[in-house]
Amino acid sequence: MITLKVIMLISMLTGIMVITGYLLGREKGIIIALIISAVMKVESYWYSDSIVLKMYKS
Repeated sequence: MITLKVIMLISMLTGIMVITGYLLGREKGIIIALIISAVMKVESYWYSDSIVLKMYKS
């Protein structure tokens, strides 16, 4: 159940970024928003252990 919630949250945030990109730049804005979204997801996956350790000041 938690995995489903995480997937829904990530999808909703990506959707919000795409809608914002569309409003700011039409087709080019959508492409830029998708690239930024993908970079953010890869970065959060790659550095997730460091992020959690910094949260707990370890």
